[in-house]
Amino acid sequence: MKILFLDDRPQEIKRLWANAGCQHHELLPVEKFESVESTLTRIELEKPDIIFIGYGLGHLDITGKDVVIAIREKGFQGLIIANSGGTLEQFAGVEVDGEVKRNPAILCQLIDRLSNQ
Repeated sequence: MKILFLDDRPQEIKRLWANAGCQHHELLPVEKFESVESTLTRIELEKPDIIFIGYGLGHLDITGKDVVIAIREKGFQGLIIANSGGTLEQFAGVEVDGEVKRNPAILCQLIDRLSNQ
């Protein structure tokens, strides 16, 4: 499975991935979240199977919820997983397929379970 993380803290995501033990899946390059437009372009080019997205993305005027809406409107058919230190309620009103709360133990279990469906 090809995995894309959207977050404003790439170093934390790299540590999370290393601690999760999911190296049998393909982690796409981890970059700091910049904009919705650049994210949509990345998705189109890299074609991830699963997108993990944080809620706070380092921008005052945009949240993970806004990005999920844009991704869904663009027609992304893969899975979107909330990867926030907060609660899933932050994403209320948008379609997400689960949450991992920045927890490495949950991360790999979820990816493995989803890849077997």
